[in-house]
Parts: sequence; structure tokens; C-alpha cells
Amino acid sequence: MRNMRVICCSAMLVLCSGASAQENVGAAPVSLTTCEWAPFYASSLPKNGFIAHLFLEAFKSVGYVPSVTFQDWAEAMKAVEVSTHDALLGAYYSDKRAETFLFSNPVYTVDNVFIARKACRAKYDGDLENLHSLRIGVSKGYTYSSEFDCEEELSKIVAANPQELVKRILNDELDVIIIQIDIFLEIIRTTYSGQADSLQALGPSLTKKGLFLAVSKDRKNAEKLIEDFNKGLSLLVKSGRYTEIVNRKNNDQ
Repeated sequence: MRNMRVICCSAMLVLCSGASAQENVGAAPVSLTTCEWAPFYASSLPKNGFIAHLFLEAFKSVGYVPSVTFQDWAEAMKAVEVSTHDALLGAYYSDKRAETFLFSNPVYTVDNVFIARKACRAKYDGDLENLHSLRIGVSKGYTYSSEFDCEEELSKIVAANPQELVKRILNDELDVIIIQIDIFLEIIRTTYSGQADSLQALGPSLTKKGLFLAVSKDRKNAEKLIEDFNKGLSLLVKSGRYTEIVNRKNNDQ
């Protein structure tokens, strides 16, 4: 009788172990990549920043095990295009990008603005012709608006990233830069505190851009990954977790 109990207990342990192993198999890894873009996401921020936290939590809520790698934005896009990584975290949508990538529902919305040196007396009221004579800094690999991206009369100078844009305009190498306003304020606060008096924001926002998950169309089961992510994002919103993360921003969440 005792042997029978031992056999039954052993069988139960095997069944439990099998069930546990099945659960682990179902928790598929997913590798995300993006650039350093504080205060939204960066390797130095708690939880990698509140936007990264939203992306990771959305995947976790539907059974994935997500990770994020930070690199240059152009390199991040290429890594996802060739499936070295599964998805881009925080991509802007454009028709050109949609030829290569599938996009999720938007996770967050940001404002891109023109920042100008006061000395150049630039004006912007929504008409890009006002900027034709100016040196305009843009970030490598970024897309802004279809009108701006296609406007060939503008003198666009490419910088490696938003940090370099701010450095170059403060050094009088650029007249105007396009940058997300919160990113600009974060760079000024952390690197150029007290040097912003020579700069000003111009007119209305150039664009209000959604931040999306982007997956290469060539990736196996790309549609399923987007579908699962959208489901996870919806669960975050319905549970109130989305609002909690956004409201707490870069506090320790």
C-alpha cells in the first residue's frame, strides 16, 4: 500500500512538472530594440522608462517574455528588418515604412516641434516656406511628416540623434532643429542646463506622432505578434495599469 502511495505521488509530481514545463514553453521570448530616447525610454531610466514599460507589460500580459536592447535608431530599424530582433519599440508610422513593417495600435502620442536660435529670427506658422533659407537639423533615420520629408527646398542637415541636434544648434551649426519637445527639455535639463536662453520653440507643432510597435513583414508570424501585442495593450488599458504607468512616468514603478 505504501509503495502504491509512493507511485501515485511520483506520478503526480511528473504530471505537475509536465504542466509547469508546458507553461514555460508557452511563454515565448520576444526581443525588442530601440534607441536611447529619455525621458520616454532609455537604459538609464527605471524600468527603461515609462514607454518601454508599457510595451514590456503589454507583452507580459499575454504570456510573452520580452527584453529590450538599446542602439542607434537606424541600426535598430535594420536589425528588425532582417529579423535580428523581433520588433521595434516606439516607431513612428509612415507610408514608406509600412512597405517594410507591420504596425500595432498606437501606444502613446508625442509632439514634434521646431526649435530655433533666436538670433536667426525664424518664424513658423505652419508654412514650411518660411524655413527655406535656414539650416534645419533632423535626426538620422527619423520620419516626420509626409510634407516635410518630401520638401526638397529645405536645407536638411542630418545628425546622429537628438542629443547631437541640440549640441549643434547651441554651437551655431544649425538654425532650426526638429525634435520631440519632451526630449528637448530633458536634454537641456541633463546636459545644457542654463544654455537654453538662446533658443525658442516656433509656432504650432509640426506633427503629433503615435509611437508604435513595428515588426518586419518578413518575420515568421508577424501578424500574430502584432495581434498579441494589441491584445496585451488593450488589457493594460482595461485594467487601469496603462494609466497607472503613464501617471507615474519615470518613478520607480
